[in-house]
Amino acid sequence: MNVIQEQIDDLNAVLTVTLDPEDYQEKVKKSLKDYSKKVSLPGFRAGMVPMSLIQKMHGKAVLVDEVNKLLQEKVDGYIKENKLELIGNALPSVQDKNKRVDWDNDKTFEFKFDIAFAPKFTLDFSGEEFNIKKVMVDDATIETYANNIAKRYGKLEYPEYADEECLVYADFVELAEDGSIVAGGIFKNSPVSLERLTNQNGKDAFVGKKLDETFEINPADVSTNASDLAAMLGIETSQVDSISKKFQAKITAISKMVAAEYNEQLFEKVYGSQVTTLEEFKNKIREELSQMFEADSNRMLKNDIQKRLIEKTNLTLPTEFLKRWIMAVNEKPLTLEQLEADFDRYVAGLRWQLIENKLILENAINVTPEEAKDHLKEILGKQFAGFNNFEMEDEKMEATLSNILQNPEQAQNIYQQLYDNKLMEFYKSKFNLKEVNVPEKDFYQTN
Repeated sequence: MNVIQEQIDDLNAVLTVTLDPEDYQEKVKKSLKDYSKKVSLPGFRAGMVPMSLIQKMHGKAVLVDEVNKLLQEKVDGYIKENKLELIGNALPSVQDKNKRVDWDNDKTFEFKFDIAFAPKFTLDFSGEEFNIKKVMVDDATIETYANNIAKRYGKLEYPEYADEECLVYADFVELAEDGSIVAGGIFKNSPVSLERLTNQNGKDAFVGKKLDETFEINPADVSTNASDLAAMLGIETSQVDSISKKFQAKITAISKMVAAEYNEQLFEKVYGSQVTTLEEFKNKIREELSQMFEADSNRMLKNDIQKRLIEKTNLTLPTEFLKRWIMAVNEKPLTLEQLEADFDRYVAGLRWQLIENKLILENAINVTPEEAKDHLKEILGKQFAGFNNFEMEDEKMEATLSNILQNPEQAQNIYQQLYDNKLMEFYKSKFNLKEVNVPEKDFYQTN
């Protein structure tokens, strides 16, 4: 057996694997022997079918299977032994595209595989500066969030007249210019949230109206855009321009969520028995908002760093190989048009993955199983705190932690969270960060 690497360019190479009879014959014989023990044919006792017949019936299939397994084993072994830093996996070479193997007569087999190398690069952080947004959580912001919480835990009432905080259901009926109902026209019962409605004309049309009251309205006044209007009237967006601007609206239901009172009952429902006063309630909201804005601020910072480092390193990737590899490994069939449409996004993601992996390796950033376990335990503890400070017994907690971390997908999420946290600490220690104080309303605006 022989494996030869032929360098095509800095990023691409071809592995040529040659298999001689002595490399595969014993494996084929053993496989056929094992197979003969299971074969049952009329006229022969189980396990007594002559080997010559087994060879004739299944020899080629077994040969192909064993050669393919041996090829995979040797290619993987060569890559590992030579510590090749590759992108993707080895693929059958385009040089072998039209090659036909004579499994009946050939004794020595030669196969070629294309491989692609990860680009070599260095990371330079000198002079890099980033803005990091910081929100000062003021009393007005806390009051707004407290009111929203109180409404979520409030009770539904059905007032006689609609006001600006009501949710109203109405029958919308299309009218002709003379005010008559259009025969076969639009008829749809839809909800209108007056609290969220920004068009003052639409809001004024409903406020003060009572159940079963009928009035005329332009439906565009109670929708934000063409898609919203089409959904409200049960039509296609393409039909919006052709409908009447005059509709009849008849109120069929009025409801309103009345906020819960600020008392111990509300505080305990939201945060458990640890919060008993309005001051503690608002302090808890302040703490949660600060954590939320800090997490989002870190996410924005990471996005800025990611974009800057991708541009700065400007990694060259083996484009043609990547396209072949994506097509080969994608779980669902992928057309070339679909691949091209999404390829730039995939390349950007791969470039960042290479950069992030290098950061982790060069700076010995590591997450231990103990850290993963402690992190998960903290997450579960916060979740249980919302259930009247429920505490799980130590034995059950350990079993729960073990079950979650044995799930590959869930474990990967936990480890990724911890790596992200440690990388953020690294970024903040390496880059020049300038704090920019912004009001909450501007926090999520792009620069």
